[in-house]
Amino acid sequence: VVYVDLPEDYARAIDKMKEVYQEHASWLKEKNVRFNNSKTRLLQLQASLSKKVNGNPALYPILSRIALLIKLDYLIQTAQTQGSEQALAYYNGLSQDGTKAGARILLDDRVKQAVDVIKGLPEHPKISALLDLMKEQEYEKAIIFANYRDSARLLEFMLREQGFECKRFIG
Repeated sequence: VVYVDLPEDYARAIDKMKEVYQEHASWLKEKNVRFNNSKTRLLQLQASLSKKVNGNPALYPILSRIALLIKLDYLIQTAQTQGSEQALAYYNGLSQDGTKAGARILLDDRVKQAVDVIKGLPEHPKISALLDLMKEQEYEKAIIFANYRDSARLLEFMLREQGFECKRFIG
């Protein structure tokens, strides 16, 4: 197991987005919506409340906030684990999703500042750590797992660029 620390600027940008997340999570908690910062619980709440919204328009702001937290969590997780390219692609895609939650994230100055920092950073340090490991160990064969298709595509590109023969499998 190799642990890779994020550069300070990267970590600060992510912390800024986490502040925004906590602010919106606190708003939900003030409305007696409990979810223990669990994405699974947020998804369950969203499904449950969506079924009840027709008879109760007061649920719309709560559902919108839940959607915002789900989207912001994904942005944070992507920045933390996948890198700047993937995080920026997701962030830019929010302008096309047509939701209030997406628009609210795009309009938040702290998120904008965090994204501006991420724009100027090199790719996630785990990629260079992986390339270094592959070169040092002189593996004849290796299997590298990635959780996201974009990450698999980027890894394939980077490995080929460094002279490694590789194939990407999705499934």
